[in-house]
Amino acid sequence: MAGSGSASGGAASASLWGRFVRFLNTHPTKRSGANWTIWAVVFVVLVVIGAASGGHKKPTGLTASSGLSVPTPAVTSIPPTTNPVTTTSTADTTPTTTPNQSSGTYVINASGAVLPNPQRTPGATNPQVTQADIYSTICTSGWTATIRPPSSYTTSLKEQQLATGYAYRSDTNPSDYEEDHLISLELGGSPTSVLNLWPEPYNAADGARTKDQIENKLNSLVCDGSLSLASAQQMIATNWFTTYETYIGGSPAGTVSSATTTPRTSPPAQTTSLACTASMSNSTPADYTTDYVNVQTSAGASVTATAHYKSTNTAHTGTANGSGQDSIPFAISGATKGYTVQVDVTVTSGGASGFCSTSFTPQ
Repeated sequence: MAGSGSASGGAASASLWGRFVRFLNTHPTKRSGANWTIWAVVFVVLVVIGAASGGHKKPTGLTASSGLSVPTPAVTSIPPTTNPVTTTSTADTTPTTTPNQSSGTYVINASGAVLPNPQRTPGATNPQVTQADIYSTICTSGWTATIRPPSSYTTSLKEQQLATGYAYRSDTNPSDYEEDHLISLELGGSPTSVLNLWPEPYNAADGARTKDQIENKLNSLVCDGSLSLASAQQMIATNWFTTYETYIGGSPAGTVSSATTTPRTSPPAQTTSLACTASMSNSTPADYTTDYVNVQTSAGASVTATAHYKSTNTAHTGTANGSGQDSIPFAISGATKGYTVQVDVTVTSGGASGFCSTSFTPQ
């Protein structure tokens, strides 16, 4: 019986196979060779489609039966973008949009004095203050209080600057800084421009409290007529500590210099009592030559000429001869070519003084 069942089953399979082969031979055409070609193409197409659809299936992942748990991916939120702060001031024509900068480093000299980043804080002036009106503006006691920006503005700006890396030794505590005007208000600096405001540290060897002294000293010199407004602005914007050493010198940090005086409301009498004119022997000297500041003043007067180079200040002294003339030499060595050097001249004699200036541009 078993052999008979197997035989009948084999015959049935052969019959089915025979029918399938005859179907392939006769469909879809009556030509056997063409049919086999068609069915072979159909088979290949089905295999390709199956492979393509299988490649896009999502992985089944780990199941509970595997004994492993699948961690849930963490979601990280993206902080919102902060728009730059823009302010407007009638006393300042410099744009005051906070720069979107990712870093800001100070310049620290050999003695440890901290200077601002010149790219972020080059200094900016107040167009309301000119040499012609200093006695109605910066030389008038209390005038700077009328233009000083509110603390809410300067505190907010200081926090923004510290957050963008403008910090001394990575210290971001706002209370450790004074939001300082590089060109101070008493020297005609812009009240609100971000080009003139920087977070000056208190905790540096020569920091905010030391700089306050030279600001007062320069204001006194400008209001005395001993120094031009433009020269004072240039000096403190270029290197306030070098200017401090030139005009105050070894005064201890954190103390008020005895040379500091209260701004005057009118020009002092002696500013015009001593005549002074100055000119250069060569207004465009070549490098490694000697240029002379020719001064005409009163006979026997003491003469001090201060040249304000791009990176430093150099002062030389002399005495006018019996004709009131003096020629003070300046050796031009390595000066920045094309940079106009302002030369301020102060003359004194018998308690009277005078001021004049000239300039030269190294070639």
